[in-house]
Amino acid sequence: MPPQLGQLTKLVVLTVFFIGKGKNYSIAELGPLEHLRGELCIWNLGNVVHPSHATVANLKGKRYIEKLVLRWSEDDKVHNRSLSGQILEQLRPSSYLKALEVHNYPGVRFPNWLGREHCPVLVRLNL
Repeated sequence: MPPQLGQLTKLVVLTVFFIGKGKNYSIAELGPLEHLRGELCIWNLGNVVHPSHATVANLKGKRYIEKLVLRWSEDDKVHNRSLSGQILEQLRPSSYLKALEVHNYPGVRFPNWLGREHCPVLVRLNL
């Protein structure tokens, strides 16, 4: 991803976001991109070092994203399960989400937001 992608605050389409290692490649770069719409696939969630970075991404505030794909890599099976669970909990999408896919999640619990009351229009779930 280009460094400082979060400065493109009027960006509407971003189908893939790769989380790298380092400040300029953090999931927090998604925070200011409130106009994103359609599909968003976030790769390399194992590179998120602290759950607060996932909170700053503010997926809950991105009400025009209809499909969200969250991907850990195959290598993340050794990733801290507790940390992965905390990260997934902070990646709560907006209540307008229609489709959710979660790949290679190394955690043992799914988030509290995954259910009818928090995702009332969710029609497709792929785990």
